[in-house]
Amino acid sequence: MAIVNMDKISIVGIATEKNRMMDYLMKKGFVQIDDSSHLAGEDEFEGVLMKKSNPAAIADLEEKLFHISEAITIVSKLSTKKSGLSDKKANFERSMDVEKLYNEAEEVNKLKAFKVELSAQEKLCNASKKQYLPWEAFNIDLDRMETRYTRFFLGTLPLNADLGAIRALFDKDSLKGFIYELSKDAMVKYVYIAAHKYDYEAILESLRPFRFQAVALNKYSGTVTQVIKNYDDEVSEIQRDFASAEKKLLELSGHLPEFKNLYDYYNIELEKAREAEKLVYTNNTFFIMGWLPTENTKALREDIDRNFECYIETEHGDKEEGFPILLRNNALVTPFESVTKMYSYPSAKDVDPNSVLAFFYTLFFGIMFGDLAYGLILAAGCGGVCIAKKYKKGEGNLIKLLAICGVSTAFFGILMGSFFGGIIPMPALIDPINDVMPLMAISFSLGIIHLFAGLGIKGYGLIRDGKYLDALFDVVFWYIFVLGGCMAIIPALAEGMEVAGSIGVKMMLAGAVLLTLTQGRGSKGLFKKLFDGVGSLYGITAYFADILSYSRVMALCLTTAVISQVINLLCEITGPGAAIFIFPIGHTINFLINALGTYVHTSRLHYVEFFGKFYEGGGTPFAPFKENTKYTIA
Repeated sequence: MAIVNMDKISIVGIATEKNRMMDYLMKKGFVQIDDSSHLAGEDEFEGVLMKKSNPAAIADLEEKLFHISEAITIVSKLSTKKSGLSDKKANFERSMDVEKLYNEAEEVNKLKAFKVELSAQEKLCNASKKQYLPWEAFNIDLDRMETRYTRFFLGTLPLNADLGAIRALFDKDSLKGFIYELSKDAMVKYVYIAAHKYDYEAILESLRPFRFQAVALNKYSGTVTQVIKNYDDEVSEIQRDFASAEKKLLELSGHLPEFKNLYDYYNIELEKAREAEKLVYTNNTFFIMGWLPTENTKALREDIDRNFECYIETEHGDKEEGFPILLRNNALVTPFESVTKMYSYPSAKDVDPNSVLAFFYTLFFGIMFGDLAYGLILAAGCGGVCIAKKYKKGEGNLIKLLAICGVSTAFFGILMGSFFGGIIPMPALIDPINDVMPLMAISFSLGIIHLFAGLGIKGYGLIRDGKYLDALFDVVFWYIFVLGGCMAIIPALAEGMEVAGSIGVKMMLAGAVLLTLTQGRGSKGLFKKLFDGVGSLYGITAYFADILSYSRVMALCLTTAVISQVINLLCEITGPGAAIFIFPIGHTINFLINALGTYVHTSRLHYVEFFGKFYEGGGTPFAPFKENTKYTIA
């Protein structure tokens, strides 16, 4: 259990060395820079300290990062080398032609935009061409639809329209015109009509009862066939341009590693620019405030004194005032930090709970999800990911946590004789279905131990801080009271345990008296002290409620076992044919649902019951100024 001690650091240096100092601190990677720009606005520093802000430079770097990210996304889809779990990050290269690479990334984005534009043009051409296809047989130039005495026009008629009847109507009314069918589809007939100019309006009126719809095509030069050919030629040219852009993009996709390196370069530059915004300046100096691990302070001071003309001051961080939190645990415990961080970072006054949490988390997860097959799948799957990705310490914590819990699940699966719910007979130390009451007793017993461990951590913290009487009053006396209460009810649950019950009653009474005398010690006046002391005894109800909450350990264990056996029973009833589908689907669903449920409820037991006994939280994570890279290793 380790929360790393921190030192506060202040640096005053010559303004001309500011960039070199920032580069130095970033390369060291263990100094957090605090925002001291607020000092420039305080009255006592008015006219002395100033803030130098350059939002335009930050905006420019953010824009470049966005463009490079877009380029990476584009060429990643085209790259012949596909990324996989086992891919290893390349080392960050500091020497590169930044401007050239950025221009190539911009070219990628432009080519992508050009392709999108070409695709839109092709769709438009094809849509326009589609409008002309029904009129392909019309061989009159579209820009010559009218002569001195004649007018041609196009339109549609319903499929059931009788062209012979229309021609007869023209003859009957002495209308000079004729109508021809060019084509038809599932909906209408496409026709063209030649009419004498003087009869044009009358012919349109005579066509109205036949539900004629006039169609106006754009007046292109040439026939419909020539217009269609022009569209085909335009589409062919668009496709050639598209293929050329695609070819160029494929060539640029070979620069994917360089684009990733460039992204990290600009990301580092952006980080420098943002951190520089936190500094304050005088006309000739700069001022940095921050934090670093105490273990690094001496070496950093000596190194800065050797290489810079500046003043440096450090002081130990005060736990009461607080300092940034850096956790340090061994490789087995570190994955469980993700559970604590998801709840809240510990404060500087807290004891790091992760070592104790790791033990109980693994224990409860294994019991709730206890099945040898499920555990092997979880451990092998998550462990395989860890090996393939070559996670370093602190990376992939959730995956590592699940791999460890998978081993625990397999272990308790052996104890419970469960392999896919008993598909393979195995001897069981405890059967979740037939030994419900013993399993419940185990769950409650583990709950009491878990709660007492939380109280123990509280006591450890008080003793560490020299508050020995507080540890006695607020931890040991509660141990006596709660343990006595638990022992007092044993005779009601098991025969022949009257002695334990009698001892428990005496312990409970003794604890009650001790708590009554001590829990109100912070109040003023004897009556108020006693009143608050008596009121504190109500806390026993919260302890018993917490203990009952551990019944979920039994419930989840029972759920996993029952559903597994139901799936196996269905396979047995339906026969081998259906079992081929029922078995894998059923167990996959059971695995996923109960793995999620186990994760949630195990976390809940720690967040509510365990942390509630000692954990303050509310700390802020230590965020050192360092080269944060996404695609490469700095």
